[in-house]
Amino acid sequence: MSFEGSPVLQSLEKDPSPDVSLEDLRTSAEGDELLTELFGEVQNGAHGYFDSVLRHERVAQIQVNRLDAEEYRDLHQRLDHDRRITHNALCDKLRVLARAEKKAGRDVSWWSKIAGPRENRNAIRRWALRAVFAELYKNEDKRHE
Repeated sequence: MSFEGSPVLQSLEKDPSPDVSLEDLRTSAEGDELLTELFGEVQNGAHGYFDSVLRHERVAQIQVNRLDAEEYRDLHQRLDHDRRITHNALCDKLRVLARAEKKAGRDVSWWSKIAGPRENRNAIRRWALRAVFAELYKNEDKRHE
């Protein structure tokens, strides 16, 4: 895969896979219908966040020389607002999954590996980008086999 022109993707390509993959979360939810459903929401939320970050980056790169400064700032603020909303939703979905798994007597040590010891939003951001990237990269490799 080539990620030329995308600083986000280039940085992710150099980053190691996360300690907890989306597959790990899927496995932790297996065997319980509710947990499996909640995992699906986390997976969709992580992919949605990944897409919003890339959309923000790409639209900003395209429009930087096309719009005057004020229009560009407004566009950037709208894109950032959308990204922030998807990030907040992902954080909520992860919390709900962790609480439901804990209530079901499951091991939720994955939560501190994702969010850090004090639920760091930046750690969740980094995990989501790395986890989705790793999943997409793995799937891309399988397509070429």
